[in-house]
Amino acid sequence: MTNVVLPTTIQSIVLNDSNVSSITYTPTTTLNTVSLRNVSGSWDAKTFVLSWIDLLSAEQKSLASITLTGINWTGMTAAQVLKLSTIGTKTLQGKVTLSSITLEEYQQLVTAFGASAFDSEG
Repeated sequence: MTNVVLPTTIQSIVLNDSNVSSITYTPTTTLNTVSLRNVSGSWDAKTFVLSWIDLLSAEQKSLASITLTGINWTGMTAAQVLKLSTIGTKTLQGKVTLSSITLEEYQQLVTAFGASAFDSEG
């Protein structure tokens, strides 16, 4: 896929094993399910996901679902990663590299995702 244009009324997006150059879509609160499995390409999935989460109310977040598999996001902050924990149903697999982290942020991430979220390898 090179350029995908999504309607603002979309409720669910599922992309599996795709190479995506760009997606034209302004996240709205009608979107309640995001599933990105092994999506590559120049499209910025990280910004898409975080912008979507920012729009949702607490109740909408609790009802929403996210699946991220095979991600490799760099330059993240602990606050950005913690946003992922606010989604009601989540499956998260991949690698997230933080730009920096404090002991307090580490503890918040362990509380949200468990100690196994931190892999000392690689």
